[in-house]
Amino acid sequence: MVQRAVQSLSSEPSQCREMVRNRTIQVRLTKDQYEQIWAVCRSRGFSHLSSYIRFVALHQDLVLQQKVHEIHRHLLGERKTERRRKPLGDMPRNF
Repeated sequence: MVQRAVQSLSSEPSQCREMVRNRTIQVRLTKDQYEQIWAVCRSRGFSHLSSYIRFVALHQDLVLQQKVHEIHRHLLGERKTERRRKPLGDMPRNF
């Protein structure tokens, strides 16, 4: 989901490229914070830090939704493996 949004952001229509961006935000970070953000930025396919920060700030619901889906898939995966490991003797009698 986020990957699709990232792809659409990286292939912005010419209208978006022509929009004038004339507002800035300054954020102070430690060296470690800056490096961590850059690493995530590159791993998500962004070539510019400003594009990544803009994406996260404007699409935070999408990012949160992706995390919820990842957790959900992880939990479902654990439940499936638990069911497979369960010995037949432990199955309910009314099954």
